[in-house]
Amino acid sequence: MFISERDRSLWKRIASTVTRLGLPQPCRPAMMPIIMSSIAFPTTLDLHGYKIHDAYLKTIEYLKNARYHNLKTVIIITGKSGKINEEFPYWLDKMSFIRSINQINGGGAWRVIIKNS
Repeated sequence: MFISERDRSLWKRIASTVTRLGLPQPCRPAMMPIIMSSIAFPTTLDLHGYKIHDAYLKTIEYLKNARYHNLKTVIIITGKSGKINEEFPYWLDKMSFIRSINQINGGGAWRVIIKNS
């Protein structure tokens, strides 16, 4: 493909004004709270399809992260029947930062209220 000298010089001039794409520059410490607050953390966890032990681990990890992100209320979907729904309240008994849990959606989900840290 042939490019005329005129087009070549035009492209060089345009290319010289464009900044290179690369990794984002590190943020200043003052900007960090703004950036962190704009990242959305999911308020719902769906445990359908998990084996009971994996669901337990996922729930514990999710609730710790929800507390870290200062969420007050989260919804955890367990399904209306099955072992996960039966055992779910017992998983949260030993978690000191859980204020309360209430069954919702006809028993297929739980609303979990998290204490302020």
